[in-house]
Amino acid sequence: MLRITGRSFPSEVAALEGFSRSMLRGASYPGIAPDEGARTTGTLYSNVDREALAALDRFEGELYERCEVRVTTASGERTALAWVLREEQRHLLTGEPWDRERFSIRHLREWLARGTVS
Repeated sequence: MLRITGRSFPSEVAALEGFSRSMLRGASYPGIAPDEGARTTGTLYSNVDREALAALDRFEGELYERCEVRVTTASGERTALAWVLREEQRHLLTGEPWDRERFSIRHLREWLARGTVS
């Protein structure tokens, strides 16, 4: 978040029901898409302002659309924003689960470089 927006925001673990996360064909990063019965965990950032959202939109690019979703945190259920793979791009999903540790070891440095705030 810091590398993309230039700022830090409060965060907590959240679960997103009804979505799965898997690798994209030819990419080192995943996409999320609706998937009945699936559950995806991630990080929920709070108090993200319009400027930061615009930076995140630019970073995520045309493959994704910002969507309002419901997530569950330790303090309960709430509305959040997520960048979901556009329906016309879902053919790119491989079904291979994304592995955070493998990504960190093999690809994190190059991935962060493309999102560095200037």
